[in-house]
Amino acid sequence: MSEQAATPSAKARIVAAHRRAPAPSRGRLAERAWDRTLRRAAMPFDGLGLQPTALAVQWDQRVDAVTGALPAQGLVVMLEDSAGRRGVLAMDHGMIDALVEVQTTGRVDPQQGPIRPITKIDTALCRDFIDLTMSHFATEQAAVPDRDWPDRMAFGSTLPDRHKLGLLLPDQAYHIFSADLTFGVGGRGGQMVLASPVDRSLIKVAAAHAPAPDGPWRAAVARVLADTAIPLNVILLRVTRPLAVIEGMKPGDLIPFDASDLGAVRVEDAQGRTVFNGRLGQIGGKRAVRLGSGEGVVSDAPRPADDGGDLTDHPHTHLPKLGTHPALAKTLDAQADGG
Repeated sequence: MSEQAATPSAKARIVAAHRRAPAPSRGRLAERAWDRTLRRAAMPFDGLGLQPTALAVQWDQRVDAVTGALPAQGLVVMLEDSAGRRGVLAMDHGMIDALVEVQTTGRVDPQQGPIRPITKIDTALCRDFIDLTMSHFATEQAAVPDRDWPDRMAFGSTLPDRHKLGLLLPDQAYHIFSADLTFGVGGRGGQMVLASPVDRSLIKVAAAHAPAPDGPWRAAVARVLADTAIPLNVILLRVTRPLAVIEGMKPGDLIPFDASDLGAVRVEDAQGRTVFNGRLGQIGGKRAVRLGSGEGVVSDAPRPADDGGDLTDHPHTHLPKLGTHPALAKTLDAQADGG
């Protein structure tokens, strides 16, 4: 293995130093998904009896760690996804022999045979299991949070000389999924290792919930709300007096105010929140309040009006819709809560 592959580059070290912490549940969920992946991949092979006995995931490992995690002998397969990202999968002799035996004799021999060279027939008989593993791995790992490895990788080519792995794998981080396995009833064992490349750009951000489309139910709700009774209080003015003066008040006393106060009328909801500002006048000989366009804010320069001002010549062209007014929305919420 080359020295360059063993030593992380400066760029790789900077990226690793600024890497954000993954979701706390990622490791546990990834191991469960890895377990389900292997069990599902083995289902079509009657008599294989595959059972994972020990599972592990090593996060963010360098190329030299990947090489060290592979079984000492066996089949090494290069993987690749549609974007050209590379990974590796390896099986030891116990795993290979079990797959070959179950497809040729229908069962796993209780005794492990001697280590032998891997043939093209061995590779062909393991190919289906590898393809199923990668397919189920993509499906099972899809729900793991902060997943930063490819969705789907495929069988690329075999690697007879594993010492060349450092030259074929890019110098980056890899997640290593390993499993110790047993087969059949005789306790035969094997090992399988999968190294998947890390790419932070693959982390998917949860999409915001889209608003529900309008439908007949929304029109029905609007009709119900239209009949809701909303109390409004028209406040001519508010005054502040010392307690001693208030205690001395009696029927017949007067509270003076300026004519300009008639232009500072407030229309409030039952909770005292200002809905509109307005000004006092008359219409058809009766007292009336013309609503202003402000939503809860009295204008800094209210239009003056005297007690006899006629309001009929001011069309109501800038009034906000009551149903969307923020103060009235709070009133509706309060009434819905029984307030």
